[in-house]
Amino acid sequence: MSGHDMFSTLSRPATATPDPKADTAGNKSLVLRYLRYLTDKHDLSAVKRYVSPSLHQHDPTLANGAAATTKAYAELFAARSDYAATVAKAEGDLVAVHTHIQNAPGDLGTSLYEIFRARHGKIVEHWSVTQSVPATSVNGNSMF
Repeated sequence: MSGHDMFSTLSRPATATPDPKADTAGNKSLVLRYLRYLTDKHDLSAVKRYVSPSLHQHDPTLANGAAATTKAYAELFAARSDYAATVAKAEGDLVAVHTHIQNAPGDLGTSLYEIFRARHGKIVEHWSVTQSVPATSVNGNSMF
């Protein structure tokens, strides 16, 4: 466990908003390449290529650093061989990803939102939030 606040920014310089000078297209491309290799191909070497060794982790279930991320994904892939993610939004140095995780075919699963902060061609910070997918919706809309 990282022990970090879910709402803080630990990478430097610390910012409360997306960096308006950041390369949005480049950062989105970075996260897309990272996720394509990691979650689509289950290539754990993507962590070394795209994640800073000193990654600041805000997911309270994960430890800091790229090595902890590699270990967590290795365990995830062993448990869920069909795991995949798709990018939902990117702005400045922040890229958001929305993922549907299912343990088995027909499982309602979990909705996972992740936010990555990219700087100088590496992912330097990560936040995540999960929510169980309900069987019904008051508004009739899907979570996806």
